[in-house]
Amino acid sequence: MTAKSLLLRLTGLCALLVALDACGGEEAVKKGGFISGGSTSGGGTGASGSDASLGDQGGKPVSCTDGFELCNGVCVIEGLCPDAGVTDRSGGGSDLSSPDIPPPQDSGGGGGDCRSGETPCPRGCANLKTDTENCGSCGFKCPGAPNADAVCNAGGCGLKCKGTMSMCEGRCVDTTTDPGNCGFCGAYCEQPGGGTAKCLNSKCVTECPFGHAVCNGGCVDIRSDPNNCSGCGKVCDAGASGGEAVCESGVCKIQCEATEKLCKSAEGEDICTDTSRDPKHCGDCGKKCPEGRKDVSNATCSAGKCGLTCTFSAYRCSDTCCGSGEVCCKSTSGGREFGYCLKPGNRCP
Repeated sequence: MTAKSLLLRLTGLCALLVALDACGGEEAVKKGGFISGGSTSGGGTGASGSDASLGDQGGKPVSCTDGFELCNGVCVIEGLCPDAGVTDRSGGGSDLSSPDIPPPQDSGGGGGDCRSGETPCPRGCANLKTDTENCGSCGFKCPGAPNADAVCNAGGCGLKCKGTMSMCEGRCVDTTTDPGNCGFCGAYCEQPGGGTAKCLNSKCVTECPFGHAVCNGGCVDIRSDPNNCSGCGKVCDAGASGGEAVCESGVCKIQCEATEKLCKSAEGEDICTDTSRDPKHCGDCGKKCPEGRKDVSNATCSAGKCGLTCTFSAYRCSDTCCGSGEVCCKSTSGGREFGYCLKPGNRCP
């Protein structure tokens, strides 16, 4: 309610506020706070002993008792008329009101200076159906919310999302970036293992750390994952090597036991072997021990050094084996002894 409206209502009840004789006696109260006769009862004087003059205005005064002044057709306490210094509107003069005091507009429902559809409230006239500061009743302010403006619709408070925001479960969200409402309300972006789900341009995307890729809905390290080595679905295979398939820096490799070494077979296949006892890789990959005569001996490797093992029917002859009935002969060359075999019936030189 405006200051002007409040003062006008107060003056209309001045008899209740300042006592009966302050506005001219009981008759003044009955007439709305001014003297309606040529003089008051009991000698023709009011509380101050002077009369209030009436003109031809349908019972409205043209002058007031002492201590009061004429304001918009009624008597008010001196100094409280908001239109002081302005021609009295009720007296037919020209309207010289300032912009701060708009002329009263009849609401048609007894509101006085309120427009149609408005209600006088302590801070002014308000439409209780649409005013967010007076929604449903005077002084009831509609609360706002993040990313939303308060609205009053048919006397009930609500929210209106700002800009391109959408209302999802009672709050305003941006469906182009919200991972809980991506594209539309309730569209949730699943959080992947090892990564983060985000909503970009209304679509769910997965962000993985450096060196990782999205494989089967999760983030995997393609630098070390043997099932996704250097890329999704690239599986490392150990084959018949006897070792374990691993992925190192995005490259498939075979990992052997601590006592073994990865070597190539005669066919070019990867194999894990113990070079301390493998006669084909004795001491190191590719170092093959001499096999000797296959009918009487077998090549061996012990502690990384080559040797021979004689068959059941053969016997040892220095560094070789001779068959049953054969003659074992020995010779020395360069300080090293060598053995050789002669057929039965022969003699060594």
